[in-house]
Amino acid sequence: MRRGFEEGRFGPTAGAGERFGRGGFFTASLGDLELAIEHLEDGLALYRQVGDRRGVATCLRLLGTTMFELGDWERAEALLEEGLALARESGSIQPGRSGAGKGPW
Repeated sequence: MRRGFEEGRFGPTAGAGERFGRGGFFTASLGDLELAIEHLEDGLALYRQVGDRRGVATCLRLLGTTMFELGDWERAEALLEEGLALARESGSIQPGRSGAGKGPW
């Protein structure tokens, strides 16, 4: 799929961002964290291109937790803070209301 984007056969869409994001999540769960980061960064870039704030927030959260697992705590913290702020701004979560959010936070 990545090659299709690089060759210009596919345009940026939220659906493509979701596929890369899910691919990153599943790849991380299988233990290939470096490949997971590649997929998640691709998904993040696509979500940003199409303006999907929830998708951006989700990819930031997944990238942050992956960086944490790799021991890159500074980058993990920055990604997670950015994702949390964006999730709050987009209404994906509501501070102080556990379980009340509509998103993955």
